[in-house]
Amino acid sequence: MSTDPAVEAAASLARETFRYFWRELMWEHRRIVPALDMSAVKFGFSDPGEPALEYMWVTDVMFDGKVITGTLLNEPHELKTFREGLKIERPLADLYDWIYASMGKAWGAISVQQLRRQMSVDERVAHDDAWGLDFGEPGNLSDPDEPDADHPMDVNMAVRLIEDIAKGEIKPNQVIADGWTLLQSLSLGGAKACVQVLLDSGADPARKAPNGLTPYDLAKSLRWSSLAELLGRKSDS
Repeated sequence: MSTDPAVEAAASLARETFRYFWRELMWEHRRIVPALDMSAVKFGFSDPGEPALEYMWVTDVMFDGKVITGTLLNEPHELKTFREGLKIERPLADLYDWIYASMGKAWGAISVQQLRRQMSVDERVAHDDAWGLDFGEPGNLSDPDEPDADHPMDVNMAVRLIEDIAKGEIKPNQVIADGWTLLQSLSLGGAKACVQVLLDSGADPARKAPNGLTPYDLAKSLRWSSLAELLGRKSDS
């Protein structure tokens, strides 16, 4: 772990706000037409027994409420035991940063914004041109208006979900991928409107995901507080 207070403060903020990244990525996985230009997370890496720490980005990100997996995006400058394309598996507690971009606009990138705060206006322009992204004013994280409001896709999908369940096209306890039910996946992504529809339709709030976490556990892992409260009440009833 880094001993630089500024780096650790940025990493703490990245972990605190990671739920916004995962929410957006979860919906991206469900889109027919992709909306994100890119998405990645950052970890610190070091060779076994060596103190040198190198921060690198990981793409193809997946998260199960416990562990983040993905593919190393960078070729290390100094490290010997890592290479571009290596499969990475790390706990959320090791996260240093996250970024996603849509229509050329970057969100997150806390460590990048930290560096941009120290740059002149001209340096910022050159930096952003090198990335090919608009980072805006230093400090942007997610939707600046209401980051904890229901995601638009959650609201829209809830209406469609009611119709599809009524027609029998979707089952309340349907398994969608890798042994995960739709309820479990949406609980981890903070999709309260859709979760409510599934619960009202008879989805099992106590059914565990392949990693042993219930929908309540999954919502709680990313501090979707009101959703966790809803799932907790359903589990106890």
